Amino acid sequence: MARTVSVTLEEVTDPTDRTLLRAAGIALGAMRVTKSATLEDALADTGPLTLTPEQSVMLARCEQPLAGLRLPTPDSDISTTIVVCPSCGEYAYVSTGGSAPTKCALTLGCDGTPRKPKPARRVRATVGAKPAAPHTNEVTPTRSRDTETT
Repeated sequence: MARTVSVTLEEVTDPTDRTLLRAAGIALGAMRVTKSATLEDALADTGPLTLTPEQSVMLARCEQPLAGLRLPTPDSDISTTIVVCPSCGEYAYVSTGGSAPTKCALTLGCDGTPRKPKPARRVRATVGAKPAAPHTNEVTPTRSRDTETT
């Protein structure tokens, strides 16, 4: 009997970043997992993809800007991602292969540096297996041998 495999996404972007930057990383990860050109196609073809409630809310909040994301397909080489300025919150679309601007030109007088999102990573979990822990930046304290008593 074959096992069905579900795919969940783990954020790579810093949780303190702007919601749009985090949502773009989740969107790009979902598009890659489902091999879809657009986020709309990726969400329509859920297949093995499982989003957390927080991820679903972020995608819904940022639906309009994320609609401009594109990944290449066999029929088209068009590939577009988004850059987000962490200072002013404005965004722009750039070619996926291109680099993010070194200075914000989206808002007059802004001194921020726009950043591209990091696509979320896929985490595989087979049915019946323990689900992956959510991504956090917290460090779990460990005991060293120097502090152990015998």
